[in-house]
Amino acid sequence: MTELGYIFRPGQEAPEAPKLSTQFRKRYVVESDTHSFVGRVYDLSIVEMHFDSYQELAKYPDCKYASDVNFWLSTMVRRVESLNSVGDMLWLDKRFLTDVQMPVSKFQWLNNAADVFLMRLISVVDCALILSNEVCETGLSTRKCTFANIKKSRISNNITEVLEEVSNDQHILRQERNERFHHGLEREFSSDDNAFRLAARYEFVGLKLTGTDYYGRKINLPRYFKEGLVQLQSDFNSMNRHLSKGLLKLYDLLEIEFDERFSRKFNDPQTGYGAKTRSC
Repeated sequence: MTELGYIFRPGQEAPEAPKLSTQFRKRYVVESDTHSFVGRVYDLSIVEMHFDSYQELAKYPDCKYASDVNFWLSTMVRRVESLNSVGDMLWLDKRFLTDVQMPVSKFQWLNNAADVFLMRLISVVDCALILSNEVCETGLSTRKCTFANIKKSRISNNITEVLEEVSNDQHILRQERNERFHHGLEREFSSDDNAFRLAARYEFVGLKLTGTDYYGRKINLPRYFKEGLVQLQSDFNSMNRHLSKGLLKLYDLLEIEFDERFSRKFNDPQTGYGAKTRSC
């Protein structure tokens, strides 16, 4: 057992601790594949089963288009669905707050959860850019699917406006992502992260840190941990609600674009697999 305390000058009172909530938020579950556009493309992708290789399939523009869009849409759906795995890290059973040994310290758990949350959430916009590029057939390579290049391409203004809206919603988290991964700066999770970090480290190796934190309060590891979890839960819910609304608007537009393009390819009497099989 080790004691931690802070020394203040005579007559100096401990500063007032910030008041952070420890009340768990109601979890928001991210929907990844409920839009009709996803079901439409998934249904059409069954055409892949009619061919022995991609090379054979690619001879027909309508089949190639449906297959290529399905690949990037499936990637997008998996990435959005992975956000719920981040939620699993933030909505823990209460026994993990005090009794159950975790694979890393409680402070490290929050740090790792923040890393995964930031990278997974922000990468959804990159996936959306690649998907829009594929649906609208701009011809950009995946490496060149930046927002600037997309705006210069033939994609309609309606689609780029939605992409920009979704990207702007993530502006604050993108700043934090850059600070964390490029500058080494990290967010504070609790009302006293120094005490939290040390207490969590001691607990992880089977010891207990006692004494008072910077604000003169008795060190309370479960409270620090809950404060951090609740902050991340709030960010998770808020950002994913905005993201879901933006993706629904994007899918509405991409569905129209996809159907128009696929229909032309499908009904082409010279190259359409649909026209060919219909005439047989």
